[in-house]
Order: sequence, then C-alpha cells, then structure tokens
Amino acid sequence: MKIFIERHKKYLLGLSGGADSVALFHYLKNNNISFSCVHVVHGNTEYHKKTEEFVRNLCKNNNVELEVRKIELQ
Repeated sequence: MKIFIERHKKYLLGLSGGADSVALFHYLKNNNISFSCVHVVHGNTEYHKKTEEFVRNLCKNNNVELEVRKIELQ
C-alpha cells in the first residue's frame, strides 16, 4: 500500500489509541510530517479513561497538538 503525503501540508490524525492509528502517528512523527491529533471519547468506562490517558501522554511526550472531544451516545 502506498501512502501519498505531501510534506508541505499539515494533517489531522484521528487517534483512537489502537494499533493502526498509533502506527500512523509514529510514521508521521518519524518522517517529520506536520500533523495534529483528535481523539473522540464516546464512553465513560475504565477502558475509555485509560485510552484517553494513553493518547494524551503519547501526544504530550511527542509535542503533538491534541484535541479531545467527548460525546455521549444514547
């Protein structure tokens, strides 16, 4: 699979905390591609809290901007 990324643009990564989005996070970071992240919290379980904490720490430790949005599902 080829990924077409233009280095002069800034991207927004939907960072769920799962393997795929974390791998893409590291790919972008390691290749000096400009990006920021958004994480959507759609639950209030211990899993969701730990995932949010992981994502926050990942971005903070790598100096990547992060927006966290919380939504309630009915």
